[in-house]
Amino acid sequence: MPAALSPALRDAVTAAYARQFDEARVLIQRAREERPDGTLEWFWTAIVAPDSASAIEALRRVLALDPAHAAARDALAKLLVAQAVSLAGRDRGRACALAAEASHVAPNLDSPWIALAALSDDPAQSLTALRRAVAVAPQRTELKTRLHDTVLRQAVLAAKAGRAAEARPLFREAASLDPKDVRTWQALARLAETPADAVSALRELAKLLPHDAAVKAELARAEAAAAPAPPPPVAVPRAAGTPTRKTILVVDDSATIRKILTLTLEGAGYAVVAEPDGGQAIERLAQIVPDLILLDITMPVLDGYEVCKRIRKDARISRVPVVMLSGKDGFFDKVKGRVVGATEYLTKPFQAPAVLAVIARHCGAEREVAHG
Repeated sequence: MPAALSPALRDAVTAAYARQFDEARVLIQRAREERPDGTLEWFWTAIVAPDSASAIEALRRVLALDPAHAAARDALAKLLVAQAVSLAGRDRGRACALAAEASHVAPNLDSPWIALAALSDDPAQSLTALRRAVAVAPQRTELKTRLHDTVLRQAVLAAKAGRAAEARPLFREAASLDPKDVRTWQALARLAETPADAVSALRELAKLLPHDAAVKAELARAEAAAAPAPPPPVAVPRAAGTPTRKTILVVDDSATIRKILTLTLEGAGYAVVAEPDGGQAIERLAQIVPDLILLDITMPVLDGYEVCKRIRKDARISRVPVVMLSGKDGFFDKVKGRVVGATEYLTKPFQAPAVLAVIARHCGAEREVAHG
């Protein structure tokens, strides 16, 4: 028994341990008269109180005297929650107020927040309380599930009412609580504010539904919409003070042909940009406007005919001469090249003078093609 206890309090505690509560209460009252502001006296008053209401009042007095009294905080919060639950069917407003007080007294306990979430008639207050309960007790999976369902329900209501700005963060919260819920990702894709947001949601949805063709198609459309615009066409850089040079784009899947043409053309004073296939050539043409294009016909993915067709449909580069290269010397190949817009047709193997003659003929010795 601590030496600091007054005789009356010491006798009260002894009586309480002996379960002689009536005697203990009389002795406690005497101890309080001797020391009205003693926290131990009021704490033991709560312990031997005849009912929860009396105990609650005594514990409130303890905390008024010593707000840092941890044992009093926890005990008061638990009594307040118990009383709130008992009043829920008769006086819901009073019950909610008691639960709110408990959450203020002991914010690190989950039970006050759970009670407040259940008792509050305000959806916003109820949701906030449930969030706090999950934050305090993250290991309780049933609370997390309950929060997810509540958040999702409010998100759906907001979306149906046309309040997309309110619904989006709620759906994102639901997704963080249960990343495997298909409904949340579907909603986030549908309500996406930007193409990038739609792509993000659809990618998560595609992980959950890997065999859903509709999801794959929608993701492809969203990715296309979210793709950054190509940079504006720029001229091929030239060293300061050097004469202006014509730029030739060489497109051929043969590394040997590309090297031969590059060496030949650069030796003749041309600037050369070389690409190994039609797809990369199209990407390059989004950046530059060459003075002439040497284009191989037979290439994987995009052949020369398809590349030429795309060039002629792009107003920015449609007037650039296109000289098609082929290992065949067939009449129909030449006709097809003309149909898709080829300017001229060279057959492999070709001699350097023939290539240079064609380029000189179509570029014009001094005429500069505008870039950008």
